[in-house]
Amino acid sequence: MSVAIPGADTKHFPVTADSLGEAQVTIPGNLTETAGMYRISVKGSAQTSAQTTFAVFPDSVDSDESSIEIDANVISAGGKEAATARVILRDKFGNALPGRIALLLASGGNQEVRAITNQTDEQGAQEFSVRSSAAGSFTLTAIDLITSTVLTQRLPISTRGNTSMGGPLSADLLADVTSDSQGAGSVPASFGITIEPQSPRVGQRVDLTIRALDGSRDVLRNYVGKVWISSESEVDLPGLPQDIPSDLAGKSVGVITFSKGRQGVYSFPDAIRFRKSGTVVLTIEDRTDPSRIIRSESKPITVTRTEGGGDSPMIIITEPADKSGVSGQQIVLRGTGPADANLIVTGGKEPRILASTNSDGTFAITVAVDPLLSSVTLTVSDEQNIAEPAVVHLTQDSAKPVIETVTFTPVTPREGENTLISVTSEPKLKDVRVTLANRDEVLAESKVAPGTYQGYFKAPPASTYQATVAATDPAGNVAETRIALTVNPMGLAKVQNVRATPVARGVELAWDAVEGKVTSYRVYIGQKEGDFPTSLDTKQPTTSAIVRGLEPGVPYVFAVTAVQGNVESEEKSDIVTAMPLGLALRVTARQSALTLDWVFPQETPLRSFLLEYGVERGKYNEQKIFPGETRHAVLEDLLPSLTYYMRLTPITVEGVQLKDLTVQGQGTPLSGLRIAQGGGLPVISEKQEPLHGGAPLRSPEVGLPPMSWLLIALGSLGFFGILWRTLKRRRETFAFLSTMEQRYH
Repeated sequence: MSVAIPGADTKHFPVTADSLGEAQVTIPGNLTETAGMYRISVKGSAQTSAQTTFAVFPDSVDSDESSIEIDANVISAGGKEAATARVILRDKFGNALPGRIALLLASGGNQEVRAITNQTDEQGAQEFSVRSSAAGSFTLTAIDLITSTVLTQRLPISTRGNTSMGGPLSADLLADVTSDSQGAGSVPASFGITIEPQSPRVGQRVDLTIRALDGSRDVLRNYVGKVWISSESEVDLPGLPQDIPSDLAGKSVGVITFSKGRQGVYSFPDAIRFRKSGTVVLTIEDRTDPSRIIRSESKPITVTRTEGGGDSPMIIITEPADKSGVSGQQIVLRGTGPADANLIVTGGKEPRILASTNSDGTFAITVAVDPLLSSVTLTVSDEQNIAEPAVVHLTQDSAKPVIETVTFTPVTPREGENTLISVTSEPKLKDVRVTLANRDEVLAESKVAPGTYQGYFKAPPASTYQATVAATDPAGNVAETRIALTVNPMGLAKVQNVRATPVARGVELAWDAVEGKVTSYRVYIGQKEGDFPTSLDTKQPTTSAIVRGLEPGVPYVFAVTAVQGNVESEEKSDIVTAMPLGLALRVTARQSALTLDWVFPQETPLRSFLLEYGVERGKYNEQKIFPGETRHAVLEDLLPSLTYYMRLTPITVEGVQLKDLTVQGQGTPLSGLRIAQGGGLPVISEKQEPLHGGAPLRSPEVGLPPMSWLLIALGSLGFFGILWRTLKRRRETFAFLSTMEQRYH
């Protein structure tokens, strides 16, 4: 028995069968430390043979075997130059871990680290760009997000902000000064390409070696870069290409990355498989500089047919994809192989499943799997062992995706309006769609925000709907949720030709009728444009309204909309401004007087203002006439501490009193006697004259005797008593005379 180990020599084991023709062979564990596909072949003494394959998957991430690489240990500050770092995840045996997500962190606060690739490639590497906005040093640390394993290696990076001459250091000069792996010498002149074996057969896996060469055809040991591999023929190439250049579309394309550890040589066992016979040419390109693509071509490779086979003896499984998730107890394998060939499927719940390809080489085979297994490896081979078997590694996934949020923008659209629906769930779902009003809309995943799926649709007729959102993951698990959506009718037209006319303490508005069915109009009221704290609705679809209760002399702004049930005009009418007619009277108290100030539109001509006032509410015994342009007056010689009531009426040039614009007010004059702020009796202060030099010092006891102070206090009290009685008599006399005058006038 022979065991072909990936990337190593073939090991041979003697086999002795028992009386039933069966034998058991144990393969040592140290021979299966390399991840990949192992081929086992058995040859008997009677020219009999058989072969099969089995897969060995990588172990978990090992923090010591995994590493961080970067193409420049020193970069310039300022954020313009970026270094490319690669986080390489390996298990304890050095096997690469593809399809994982790494996180690269910088210890400083002035660094920007961005992922260039979304996950690790076939070599276990994920690329990041590293920039720094400030000079100094920092450290890069990598983490495997799936297991939260922190890599042991810490990579120190330095940044430089200026040259020794004080100017900024360019990226090219910095590379020459600080890195022995960069600079002009790191750009290859060409590439060397070799394959083994040199004359492959269709379906045979071929080893690939690519060398970066300088102008002397020597290996460029410090070359670092990404290389595209392409061919016009049908060839399986290494790598997981993303963002394929447009000129390579339609070709067989692969991509590999040279790191420092490669030393300018990239060897990849079992890297290529040719699908058809004929002459094949491989093209190698470095497209780092689009204006200077470095391109090399291999010598023509002659691919021959297999013994007894045609151009397509390979078996290829097209569905489900390798390393994908599946759900359910049955899996349908779809693919292609030799026409009308007998196939054998192993790895399912049944030891062997017999099937066959169609006349065009396609097949669809239903395979039952054990639902208790977390992963399944299925192998499809042909009964004659002519074609190379196809292997697919699947993970059983029965968990439904989680739909986190569903939002509509706008939240309540109008019928016919373009509406955005956004659904957040896990990234890379197979299908996300929304069903609304018997229509399906497939949503696309955002490239900027993975896990966000969006799409536009026209809102259906006005009503309330139940939208159904269904998300299907690659394993076929489906999650559904429902959300209500209210669609409003189309908005009404804008109200046109709004006019405003000032009236007494209000404004009269008029506008043109809006076409269509309208139940009322809404008037918006404010004191500055764009701010309408108050709105009033008309009771019927009238084309005019009077807004009353407004403050005279104050400018107001108005806007109008049409209303039909819950639907309103999509936009307000043009703004109009008006100032209500009327007086705004302000009364200010003074000593034995009152100051009157009022507001009235200057553009309205008047003959005069009639002021009436008195000491009883509603009874006005005195009158004064002021010219029409007057806005300020003072009433003097009034009795203090007595409240006066007044009213002011404008009179037109024709002599008509505008009583509907009459305004009232009141005020109480202040007393003419000033009291010190501290309260009590008035205090008289004297200026102290300086004494002559021989004068004796004054003693605190010198001054009026206490009895004198007492007499002064009593005299003051008597004076204020007489003053209070006099004021009281004057008030009573004035009230009496006013009453008599009113009675007998």
